[in-house]
Order: sequence, then structure tokens, then C-alpha cells
Amino acid sequence: MRTALLILTAAVVVALQAPAQELSVAWWNVENYCDPTDDPHKADNDFTPEGSYHWNRYKMLAKRDSIYKVIAAMDCPDLVGLAEVEGEEPLRELCLGTPLRHAGYAYLLSPSSDRRGIACALIYRTGRFEPDTSYAIEGSGSRNIFVATGRTATGDTLVLLLNHWPSRRHSDSTRMASASALRMAMAELRRWHPSALIMAMGDLNCEASEEALNQTMGFADGSRNAEGTELLTLRLPPSQNSYYYHGYWSNIDHMMLSQPADSVWQVAAYEVFAPEFMLTEVNTRLGVQPMRTYYGRQYRGGFSDHLPLILRLLRH
Repeated sequence: MRTALLILTAAVVVALQAPAQELSVAWWNVENYCDPTDDPHKADNDFTPEGSYHWNRYKMLAKRDSIYKVIAAMDCPDLVGLAEVEGEEPLRELCLGTPLRHAGYAYLLSPSSDRRGIACALIYRTGRFEPDTSYAIEGSGSRNIFVATGRTATGDTLVLLLNHWPSRRHSDSTRMASASALRMAMAELRRWHPSALIMAMGDLNCEASEEALNQTMGFADGSRNAEGTELLTLRLPPSQNSYYYHGYWSNIDHMMLSQPADSVWQVAAYEVFAPEFMLTEVNTRLGVQPMRTYYGRQYRGGFSDHLPLILRLLRH
């Protein structure tokens, strides 16, 4: 265990040497990274010591360490968008209570009106990204779109939109409403920031072929949408999937880029981050799947039901 910790700490230190002309961005739904404090304003208190998951500080810190190990193994991306974070305490623990502090991570957290108290968050390496503003705009239902603007180490304007769309238990119309809100937000942000690199990412709870993305967003095959915004939809190889549910792999996590015609940034790599240590084999028929924190109500101390996406950009 000590050897593994030293290796991961070394990975954090090596990541500090990345050139300014490189930009790495990750997205990950970390699945219920919750503050165990009982909040009377939260409608769903399952993740408390008295709740159905018997969630406590020990389990939160174990989850913190699992998340840190994955981020370190990804060579400490400059920015990491997260879904299903509850409150500031888990973020403080992640950025300051692990070796990630050596990479200079800070955080931004979206306000939440979700009944579970969860929200999107952004952790970023100071010096690699300096935020100017952050705010939430209305998405669909109780889930907002979290917007953060700032500058990269090269002085370029970067705008991020973090999404966690309504689950598949809700009707398709809820995700279509989220898609419309995102499309309009990106078009408006392009008018405000004509030369910016605009990046949307999130757990959208739908695949690229579904109507919310393929039609409502208006970016089939990377075309221009109704507002004239150039949108590059990043496609994963068919062999790569980020989400596992009831025996099936799928891609419901996505990243999209909106760039001006004379953009200085180009995509160098885009993939699902799927190291063996994040996977487990439940039975030989179903094969491997993400190692989760819980299976049903059984605590396993794993990572998440999602795998991260990692995008690497080069400035030319």
C-alpha cells in the first residue's frame, strides 16, 4: 500500500512538468461522493450514518482516496469535471487532503436543488487554469448547467459547461429540454466570447444516436446547429464505453468542443480511461464492469459505475 501511494505521489509530481501548450481535461461521474452530515434541507438522506447506505466519514474518505488515485493515474489533468458531488467538504478533502495538493488543485462547486443534494463540480490546477466567473443556468428539472470561464496557462479564454442530465427513468423530453438549454447556452457564450474555446461535457444519460443529442442539439456529424455554432462532437471507438448498467456497456458521457475557425487548439487524444484497477469481474458471463462503491446495499469500497473520459489538446 505504501509503495502504491509513493508511485501515485510521484505521478502527481511528474504532472507538474506538463508544457503550457498542452491542455488535459477529464470528465467523470464519481457516483455519490457525499458529505455524510445529515442535512435537514436535503430530501434524500440515504447517504448519512443513519441512512440506508450507512454512509459515514470513514467511507467518504475511502471514496476520496479512490477518486484521488484515478486522477493521479490520469497524470493529474489540468481540469476535471465531476458529477454527483455533494457539498464542499468532499471537494476540500480531495484537493487538500490527498497528494493532489502538490498539483495545486482548487475547486468550484455548482449550487444544487437536486433532491439528493448532488451537483457538478470542477477541480482545476491553479496556474494551468485561472477562473474568472462561475455560475449555474437552468437546465431541466432540478439539474442545472454549471458554467465556468477562465484562462489557460497560455492566456487563452476557456469556457466550460458541466452537465448532469435527468436519468433514464425520466422521459426523453426531459433530456431534450436539457439539450435545448445547452445548445442555447453555448450559442450565447459564443457571442460573448467569440475567440474562446468552449467545451461542454457531462453525464447526459443518452447516447449520441438518441434524439436529444442527434437532433435537438443539432450536431449530427459535427455540423452547425441552428444558431450557427460550430460544434465538434468527440467520438469514441466502438470498443470503448464509459458506463455499465444491468449487464450492458454504453456511452452516455460526452464531450463537445465549439471553436472559432482560427482556433489554435487541436485534439491530440480522446479516450475512456479504463485501467484494470478500476474494473472487476462479477461473473464470467457478464465480463468486467466498473468497480463500484456499492452493489445494491452491499459496500464494496470501489470507484464508480462510470469510467472517466480524458481529452488532451495541443496548442499550435
